[in-house]
Amino acid sequence: MKKKFVKTISSIQNASYAKPIPYPILLIAILSLLSGCEKFTQISPPKTQLDASQVYLNEGTAKAVLSNLYVNAGTLFSGSGTAVNYMGSFLADETQNWSTNLDMQQFAGNQMMATNIFASAMWQGPYNLIYNCNALLEGIKDNQALTLATRNQLQGEALMLRAYAHFYLTSFFGAVPLVITTDYRINTSLAPSSSQAVLQSVIADLSQAQELLPADYASYGSERIRPNSAAPTALLARVYLYAGDYQKSEAAATQVITNPLYGMGTLNETFLKNSKESILAYKPIGVFYTGEGGAFILSGRPTEMSLKPSFVQGFADGDQRRASWISKITATGVDYYFPFKYKLKTATAYSEYSVLLRLAEQYLIRAEARARLNKQDLALADLQVIRSRAGLAKPNGNPSQTEILTMILDERKFELFTEAAHRWFDLRRFGQIDGVIATAKPGWKAHAALLPIPSAELNLNHQLVQNPGY
Repeated sequence: MKKKFVKTISSIQNASYAKPIPYPILLIAILSLLSGCEKFTQISPPKTQLDASQVYLNEGTAKAVLSNLYVNAGTLFSGSGTAVNYMGSFLADETQNWSTNLDMQQFAGNQMMATNIFASAMWQGPYNLIYNCNALLEGIKDNQALTLATRNQLQGEALMLRAYAHFYLTSFFGAVPLVITTDYRINTSLAPSSSQAVLQSVIADLSQAQELLPADYASYGSERIRPNSAAPTALLARVYLYAGDYQKSEAAATQVITNPLYGMGTLNETFLKNSKESILAYKPIGVFYTGEGGAFILSGRPTEMSLKPSFVQGFADGDQRRASWISKITATGVDYYFPFKYKLKTATAYSEYSVLLRLAEQYLIRAEARARLNKQDLALADLQVIRSRAGLAKPNGNPSQTEILTMILDERKFELFTEAAHRWFDLRRFGQIDGVIATAKPGWKAHAALLPIPSAELNLNHQLVQNPGY
């Protein structure tokens, strides 16, 4: 990624909370070879790859490479800047933009061009992570310098992260290149794969990761910050749902829900470190507060984001999520609301981790899968687990399948807001994106349901095809 581009992004972020891990100088040099490419198609030549591969000759440095992947992943999936939860909330009807930066105004207004730096970052970031995952997978394959247990762990975690990145790429952009090698001769001319094909590759990676990862968190010091086998299972439940395979989605979600490692706590326990609801979380690096806390919590008049008043007003009477997960600040006589799932904007000790996968989503996934399979009573039972914790009574009457699906969409809106771009993807999946976003944002055009392929990538790889409307 170009230094000029990084400087532009960082100048409009709230704050950078991830600091480099103090590796030996030699390892830092090797990692820079792995992650310093400007574009995912501009991969270092074979000699450089051979030099970098020396890092996999002992367990310590190989595991340090894996740790570097989590730094990449934290930037993508947690907090401010170009993280998917932060940017996804702008695309949907959750947050409003206060930045004067033109690219951010275009992004938040769903009127971006193919040169938009934020759309470009959401393309480049996942592909950089994918490349680094592929480098690790190639480096450890049949590597007798590492024990089988170490190879299995590294492979399982890299497959999980690669799947995560591919999932978000196709969810934001549609048809995208499926990158499963570091070979620049292949990557420079990859044609885009359909969303269905990308999801099938994601499913394959996650299924393999299930078999390789441990069943619990004991090998991680009981910290839920690295994936056990339940993490790819939880993501599989989501991917199967998106792919329309509702039976497999229901089965995967059930496997997680019935796992005794997990349970539903109170609203204010949800985002604490190692909460029982947490399936996979990200531990902030270099600071003791989450990226979400640093980005979302307001201490004065907003300069970048706040919750839309229309979103805040949409909570039902008695919904405790509004009281627990939303706060406000008054500046010059005006109330500004902000997400308050994470309570700390600064801290001196860890008490919160950024939750990437949690049990509540699994109940909502299973409720939707069951509703679409015409298991209405079971769907309502799952939905009520979420509603009861929020202080809401069971719905009256005998709702139809359509009514239950509408209820599920509403519960997802208020349970999962500002998390993982769920709302943006849900509106598209449920076929409601045009109606909802057109009401929230005048000037909306249907083609904006997918982000533009960055123009710089089109110039590098002539196999790429721009999404319609850009």
